[in-house]
Amino acid sequence: MQFLKDIPVGTVIEVDSHIFQEADMIRFAEKFDRQTFHLDPVAAKDTFFGGLIASGWYTASIFMKLLVTWFHAEDQKRRDQNLPPAQRSASPGLLDVRWPTPVRVGDTVTYRTEVTQTRRLKSRPGWGIMTMNTVAKNQNDKIVLSMTGYTIMEWDGPEKRSQD
Repeated sequence: MQFLKDIPVGTVIEVDSHIFQEADMIRFAEKFDRQTFHLDPVAAKDTFFGGLIASGWYTASIFMKLLVTWFHAEDQKRRDQNLPPAQRSASPGLLDVRWPTPVRVGDTVTYRTEVTQTRRLKSRPGWGIMTMNTVAKNQNDKIVLSMTGYTIMEWDGPEKRSQD
């Protein structure tokens, strides 16, 4: 990945798509979100949703998996060009996580994120924070996930850090 100073606001990342499979949806729900409409296809028919749906947290965790995979691929591209990739740190959190349309078995969800702000961190020389708005849509162009997230990463290369 480029250093944060080189990523312009408005950059769009077409992250990837994922097809939601019943067994995976249920396996996630058994561990992390044990609600009937996530666990039991038969019982889910009698719920508000009228059938099995993926946990919203599963939908969000798939985004995280795909985003990290995308970051790693970008890092490899830089290494292939003999350029250092930027280091990333943990995200300090999310805002406005919403699941307006349920994800159902067989849905193909496409994740896209846009950089809306970048700024240096005063507390950590050489590092910055990137704000990204993420939208995930199903095959019918319905939004199934939207959220604002943050990524802490190097502002510029390690050789610049000593100059801050």
